[in-house]
Amino acid sequence: MNLMDQPFKSFSFEYTPSSPLSQSLLKTLFDALALERNQPRRVKSKDIITRRHALDQIISSLLITLNMTEGHYCSRTIQRSSFTKEDFGRDTFDGVIRRLEDKGYVTFQRETREPYSG
Repeated sequence: MNLMDQPFKSFSFEYTPSSPLSQSLLKTLFDALALERNQPRRVKSKDIITRRHALDQIISSLLITLNMTEGHYCSRTIQRSSFTKEDFGRDTFDGVIRRLEDKGYVTFQRETREPYSG
């Protein structure tokens, strides 16, 4: 079955880690992804905080939205103008997602989808 033929859930960044264990696990993931580094320039501390917050929200929201079930997916527009309610922008989102992809944690399809009407 084609991935695009499966029903999908709308993805928003409304969840954050709440338990000390989940916060610790996300800190470990942040370190493993090396999100505090950015070649060729030094990253500002406020950018590191923003990246960490983005990772926390992305992972927490993915796990809750998809009920921690492998093989399901969600959809979200990634237009710059759609990042108005988040504490991070599209570039930060894209940087985090690309690192997650590079390490094999997520698959992210950059395609145009028809509006969901289910």
